[in-house]
Amino acid sequence: MIIQLKDGSYERIESIEQLKYLIKDSLGEYATNIIVDKIEDEISELEEQANYTQQKIHTDLDSYECSLESQKSAADDMNDYIEQMINYIGTNKRLNKSKLKEMLTDAHRVWQNNF
Repeated sequence: MIIQLKDGSYERIESIEQLKYLIKDSLGEYATNIIVDKIEDEISELEEQANYTQQKIHTDLDSYECSLESQKSAADDMNDYIEQMINYIGTNKRLNKSKLKEMLTDAHRVWQNNF
């Protein structure tokens, strides 16, 4: 980063060590220690927050992935029930209402439990 000093000149800061030197040169050892400690504390806090956020994102993504897998499995089961009904209707001249109702009830149960 580039900062402008009080005298109007610019200083390029590329590391915490360069910042420490600039503060020490301008304000002295005591001020340097206080300011650098504060900066390092803030950096540590931001790193902790970033780590927490990263962990939360991964946890949320894992949960979302499990939910999607469960819903895909349920959708596949429903598809199987529907294919069975289509096959049953297509291959039988006479339909057994209770058999058809059972197939529809099974598909409906999968729907209610997962969506």
